[in-house]
Order: sequence, then C-alpha cells, then structure tokens
Amino acid sequence: MIVLFVLIFGGVFYLIEQVKFPQKKEIVEDQGPPEVFSLGAVIAEINIEDNYLIVKPPKEEKKIKVNLSRDTEIVQLKFPFDPKNPPLEATFTPEKIPITIKDLKSGDFLLIKSKTNIAGKSELNDVSKIESLP
Repeated sequence: MIVLFVLIFGGVFYLIEQVKFPQKKEIVEDQGPPEVFSLGAVIAEINIEDNYLIVKPPKEEKKIKVNLSRDTEIVQLKFPFDPKNPPLEATFTPEKIPITIKDLKSGDFLLIKSKTNIAGKSELNDVSKIESLP
C-alpha cells in the first residue's frame, strides 16, 4: 500500500512540475533564403543579337532572363547511348561538345550554372556555364 501511495504521489508531483516548468523548446534562427548556384530550365526564347535567353523553370509560371557573356561556356552533353533506352547497368561520362547560342533552340532543357547566388532572381547576369541536355 505504501509503494502504491509513493508511485501515485510521485506521478502527481511529476505532472505538476511539467505544468509549472515546461520543457525548453529549441529556437531555430531564420537562416534567410537558401543559396542557389544552378538552375534547370527550358528555353522559351532566344535573342542571338543581344546574347540572352529567356528560360522557364519546370512547374513555375515565371520566366527568367539569362544574359550571356563572352566568358559563358556553352556545351551540349552527349550520352554514349540512347537516353530513351539506357543500359541497365552502366557508368558513363557524357561527352561535352562546345556549342554557341546559335546552336540552341526553343524547348531545349538547360542546366545553368552561376558564380553568384541566383535564388529568387528574375534576371541572371553572372552565368559561368550552360549545359544543354539531350
């Protein structure tokens, strides 16, 4: 009987302490927006004269202007097999063929890489590399 009384009293005491002094919650500080240095997108428009592209990221309505410089490297990735029918077990390194803005066309899927954070931007100016995916 005494053991039962001690257990009940201990349980009640524990509950009272939890109500008086709740567990401290860890405070997570806002780290700000994430940093993004690459973007996958489909070409919507090409302006060869002014050297820029308008691209649209998948599942987004907004379009992004991508300004190219003479330092922007553009390559076409070429797989050593048909991408629609890949081998079951294979490791490979795609061949990177240098191309120009004139070789791109609307609807091409691009991987755009930048040296600066591009998160939330609607115009990209510091584009270091563009890879055109098959």
